[in-house]
Amino acid sequence: MNQKNTCMKQVLPLFNQRFRKIAGLILLLFLFGNSLNAQVTDDYRTVNSGPWNIVGNWQRFNGATWVPAAATPNSTTAQTITIQAGHSVTITAGISIDQTIVNGELIVAAGSTLANGTGNDLTINSGGIVTVNAGLNLTM
Repeated sequence: MNQKNTCMKQVLPLFNQRFRKIAGLILLLFLFGNSLNAQVTDDYRTVNSGPWNIVGNWQRFNGATWVPAAATPNSTTAQTITIQAGHSVTITAGISIDQTIVNGELIVAAGSTLANGTGNDLTINSGGIVTVNAGLNLTM
């Protein structure tokens, strides 16, 4: 019995050290992993398919929650614009976009501009489609 207690006294500190390191690593991954995908004020995302210029197709992140957009997003009003999977959005009038993520489908049916802002100007994720049927100007 005494030998068993001695063994536990030696093993327990090693287990506690490893457990704390693993728990700390998991906590860091959770905290920083979530912040990489965190929304910021003035992010926009689609809620429906349809023309870009229909306000009802968009939501805006107000810093706390997603709310119906009061205007459609563009390169000066939006931080990030996301076309969600399963949604198809058509640009039917000239607009300037930036920081746009396509998980669904983006159709450019009217001359538009892809602005050169900070970060990735256009990201087409797996399953995302971009079709250009009319002019798309790239600013550098």
